[in-house]
Amino acid sequence: MRRLIQKLWQDDAGAMLATEWVFMTTIFVIGIIPGMVAVRNSLNAALLKSACQLNSSSCACSGGNASVSATTTVAINVHPCD
Repeated sequence: MRRLIQKLWQDDAGAMLATEWVFMTTIFVIGIIPGMVAVRNSLNAALLKSACQLNSSSCACSGGNASVSATTTVAINVHPCD
């Protein structure tokens, strides 16, 4: 029995401790959030540019740097480039 316990105590190949899981999850979350924000901002800019081009061919939209915040409300009959 002592030999079995000693063998199990020394064998930790491939095992991850809870602290390692927390560390890996933290790094993953810290890395994924800015990536998701960047995708959201670029998608908003692309959709705003497309809407501007659909509304009027003479619209002078900003060159892809247009950003719309999450609290922006859309008014009907308002030009998206103004």
